[in-house]
Order: sequence, then C-alpha cells, then structure tokens
Amino acid sequence: MALRLRRGTDAERLLIVPESGELIFTTDTKTVYVGDGTTTGGVPISGATALQELSDDTSPQLGNDLDLNNFNIDGTGNIDITGSITADSIIVTTFGVTNLSVDTLSSDSGSTISLNNNLNLNTNNIVGTGNINIDGTITATGNINLGDSGDDIITSTGSWSSNIVPTADATYNIGTTSTKWLNGYFNTVDTGEVLTNTITGSNSGVVFEDATSTLNIGTIYTGTIAGDDSSIFFDSTTSTTTTNTLNVNEIYNNLDELIFTSLNNTLFVDEVVGDLRGSVFADDSTTIVDSINSEITATAVTTTELDVNLIDSTTGEIDFGSINPSRVKMFWDGTGAGLINYTTLAGGTSLVDHNVSRGTLDSPEALQLADGISGHAFRGYNGTEYSNASFILSFVDGDGVVSNDGVSGALVFINTNADASGLVIAEFDTHGVFRAPVLRPVPFADTTARDNQTGAVAGSIVYVTDNGQGASELQSFDGSTWHSLSDNIDVTAQSAGFILALADNYKYHRVTNAGAVNVTVPPESSVDFPIGSNITITQSGAGQVTFAPGSGVTINSADGRLSTRTQYSTATITKVGTDEWDLAGDIDNAGP
Repeated sequence: MALRLRRGTDAERLLIVPESGELIFTTDTKTVYVGDGTTTGGVPISGATALQELSDDTSPQLGNDLDLNNFNIDGTGNIDITGSITADSIIVTTFGVTNLSVDTLSSDSGSTISLNNNLNLNTNNIVGTGNINIDGTITATGNINLGDSGDDIITSTGSWSSNIVPTADATYNIGTTSTKWLNGYFNTVDTGEVLTNTITGSNSGVVFEDATSTLNIGTIYTGTIAGDDSSIFFDSTTSTTTTNTLNVNEIYNNLDELIFTSLNNTLFVDEVVGDLRGSVFADDSTTIVDSINSEITATAVTTTELDVNLIDSTTGEIDFGSINPSRVKMFWDGTGAGLINYTTLAGGTSLVDHNVSRGTLDSPEALQLADGISGHAFRGYNGTEYSNASFILSFVDGDGVVSNDGVSGALVFINTNADASGLVIAEFDTHGVFRAPVLRPVPFADTTARDNQTGAVAGSIVYVTDNGQGASELQSFDGSTWHSLSDNIDVTAQSAGFILALADNYKYHRVTNAGAVNVTVPPESSVDFPIGSNITITQSGAGQVTFAPGSGVTINSADGRLSTRTQYSTATITKVGTDEWDLAGDIDNAGP
C-alpha cells in the first residue's frame, strides 16, 4: 500500500513548522522535506534544492570524492583546504575583495598554469628549482639579484636599450685580470686610465706593447677626445686641440726612426705638411710665434729654404718681415701652375724666379703666345685703403715664339697718372722696341755737361739745351760721335756702292764716285728697318747711282725708274711695308 505524504506548494510549506520526523512533499518543486520541529518548512532531503544549500552543520564531511558533474562550486566566502588541489586549470576571476593564498602551486602532468591577471606575492617569494620562462616584459620595482655566487652563469642573448650605470663611481669592474672580455666596440671611450698589455690593430699589427712601452701608430682616426672630467681636449668637429699639456717621452715614425725626444725637447722632421697651429716658444720661454695675436717675434730667421703654399691662401699675402732665407719658394695651382723662387746668389745679389706653365706643378705644360707669365703690383695707402700705383707685367710676346730655344717675352709698365684719373702704359716687346706716350731723356745744359756724363754707349740718346750753336736738340751716340736727331740730319760722303744699314736711317748720303754705283736695299730678314725709315741719296759725282732691291724686296717708283738722272740729282727712299719701299726724286732709268 502506498505511503502518502503531506503535500502542498512550496509557498504553503513555508507557512508551517513540520513536526520532528514529519515528511512534506512540494507539488511544484517536487522536493521532499523532513521536519525537525523547529525549522520553518523543514529540511530538504531530495529534489533540486537538496544539494544547493548545506545544513547548519558547522563541519560537514564527504565520505568519498565529490563529483561536480560538470557543475561549479559558486558562492561568497573562503575555501580552506589542507593538501593539494589537482586540476587541469585554475581560473581566478575576481581579485581585490579576497585573496588566493597558495602554499604550493604545481602541475603534476607538466601542463601550463596560466594567470588571467596580476599575481600579488604579498611580500613573499617565488622559490623553486627550475626555469622561469616569460614571453613579454619583466618589470621590477626595487633591486634584482642575479646569481648568488661566482659559479652562477647569466646569459643575455638580447640587446640593451638603456644605459648601464654603476651605483658608485670607480668602484666596480667589468671582467677580471684573469678573465677578460674578448672584444669591445664603442663609439666614444671616456676614461681616466687605460691599463693594457697590448693593443692590436685591425690588420693584426701591434699598436701598443706594454713590455717595451712602445706606441706604433701610422694614422690615428678618432672622434672627440675628452678627459676624465668630461672636458674636451680634442674636438673632431673643428679639428682643434684645447689641451694645455701633452706629455710624451719619445715619438718614432713607421721606420722606427726617432722624430721627437723629450730629453732635450727636439723634433726631427724633414718636412711639415699641412697647417702648424699654436704658439712657438724659444728655449728661454720667450714667444717666437704668437698664435693669439698672429705675430712672429725674432731678431732674424735664417733658413736654407722656405716653401710657402698659396693653394689654400685666400689673400695670397706673405709678410716676410725680418726673415732672411737664402731661398723662398712660393707656389700655387690656379688656371696655371706657378712657382716663385727667391734666391740669394753669390755676392749677395738677389734674384726672384717666376716659373709659370699651363699645367700643374707636377705636370707642367707649354705656354702659348700672349699668355701672361707674372707681374708685380705696387700699392700705396691713401688714408682709406691700399690703392694701385704701378704694375710691371710679363707676357709671352704675341709676335714671338714658344719653343725649345726659349720663350719670347714682353714687358708692360703701368702707372696711375698724375691726377689718378687713369693709367699711363708703356711696352717693351721682344724686338727691342719700347713704346710709350712720352719719352723724355734727362736734359744736359750743354755739350760739356753731356761729355762729363760717363757711361754713354752706342745708341744712347740725350737732350742738350745748348748744342753750341744756341739751339736745343736731341742727340744720339754712335760710340764715338754724337749726332743730332732734331731738325738737322747727318751728312755723309760715300765714294763707292754700299748696302743700306740701320745706321743709315735718316741720313743724307753724297755719292762722289766717278763711275756708276749701286745702293742695295736689303730684305727685312737681313736688316729689320722700322716702317717709316727714310734715307736720302745725292749723286755728287759723275757716276750714276742705282737703287738695287735685295731678295724679295719691292721698290715702287714712277715708271719703274731706279737711278738718279744726272749729277746732283737727289732721290729719297722710304720703307712703307714689309720688304716694300717707295723711291721718289730726280730719277731716271739706268744707263748713259
């Protein structure tokens, strides 16, 4: 026979207190409750709510494993367990209100234990044997101790992106005297002291050897060098040195030759190439070269040879002052290579050589006609600036040659005129012709004053105020006699035929021969008469005078007549061009 329990809805159950042992079944929740005589509604013993809430038993126990059957243990409070929690994963979804305290956290199967949020050690440590592998960044506030003995090995395979700064200056080391790092690569080394046995270059050559205290350096390539107080004593940007003292005992070149010794402060060099900067002092510490005020102070500077390179000079100015070298060479490379030698010859004679080509100093090339060679400019200070006064310029004569035999030269003299409004120019060419706006010989009062002047040679020209006949005139000297160059012309007598010469120019010849004679006009290749040369011939004797043209010479005359007509006939011949002359006067054809 069936047992029928007291029944009703769950709401009706909560309105009564069942007797102890009385069973109640709720028709809507399908749950069985047992009364204890005090609990309203009774205590559930079956149904959906039977395991959702525990009784007031303060120490309930399980008699076997608790199978959650894919469900969770949810609630507010603590789970206190003595022993181990074994799970595929432990997920803590709430932090802050309560803490997760774990004495030992392990995975027996070797699987990964994951954290979905930060792990607060709460002043405790992570202790264990094994590895900590983290994919990400480790950030620690406070001190980090890596290893607790010299046997511990620390391996870093990544790159540093920050400074490595010790906590105290000059206290800690990198490496030891017995265990050293292999190579160090630094852009700048700022150090107070370097202790090393050997420094080897990239070509395996020894740069420094401690055993012999030898420094072998061919070329030093370096950036900025600073002292141990960070003050810069070599600036690679400006290539300047600001150090006061550099202490070196000896310096050797790559041939193992001594070039400097501190024993007597002597520098042994054959040549200094480049800029020499700074002040220079004598043995008694007096200043010879003052680099601050750009001054040289010395009673005399004597040297065998002084080379001055003007390639990098912006002004090209050199102030020799009291320098007394036996030879000074100045050279430059511009549109053409140049070399100036200032040489003191035997006997104290000074000579300045200007050597110029179209090429370079190492590979000179031949000049061309009309090329400039060199020059001198003379300037005077006018109260405001140095102004041009005079120039002497040298050129290759455009009417000359450039050959193995030599270079034809021409000189140009230029002066600023009297009121500084223009220039006065004179030229002296390769043919010996001097051209100038005005030629003014030094005047002599009379012929006596002229003759008292020593040094007159053939070709000398003077101006005499009184020629002895109360007139002023220009006179030329033929080596023995002075001849007038003014209104009067020289008259000579010729008793035979002759060939015209330069000395015949502007002369009057009286030919006195009784028989016919020839006056030959030579070609320009033999006698270079200037154009405008003029010679007059008179037949003073019975013999007819005929003008005979030399090889290549043309004589122009009326009807081709080339002879004087009769005794006392006069003819004048004038040069009008290259190997071309005009003949005019009382002329006729040759013959009786």
